[in-house]
Amino acid sequence: MKIIPAIDIQDRKCVRLTKGDLNSTVKYFDDPIQAAEHWYSYGIDRIHIVDLDGAKKGQSLILNIIHDIKKKLPKVSLQVGGGFRNKETIEYSNIDSNIIQEFVEYLYNLGIWIQRMTMLSQRPGQKIQEFIG
Repeated sequence: MKIIPAIDIQDRKCVRLTKGDLNSTVKYFDDPIQAAEHWYSYGIDRIHIVDLDGAKKGQSLILNIIHDIKKKLPKVSLQVGGGFRNKETIEYSNIDSNIIQEFVEYLYNLGIWIQRMTMLSQRPGQKIQEFIG
């Protein structure tokens, strides 16, 4: 199993959401780069970064932070989310295309799983093993 810590960024600070509520957060680092360095010091080589403000606005507001983390920790792969909704933003962010491909595959597989579970819920007598294969 691989542990991939997340750094959620809101107002340029690292926060934890309380029950997914964007209005209820606890700050745990003032500097996202410091948070990335913290995880890297434990041997972490991949970090998931979420731009909470960008998710609300529809475009990333932390591209400079992402660049600074990549510059400071070039061996760390970054997964990013929140506001990455067009090709230009993704290209500008210079995020590893393999990470983007992994994310796209994850979403595709999640969609298939949700579709199968929805269909299964409409067939209560069918065994899960028979349905999934």
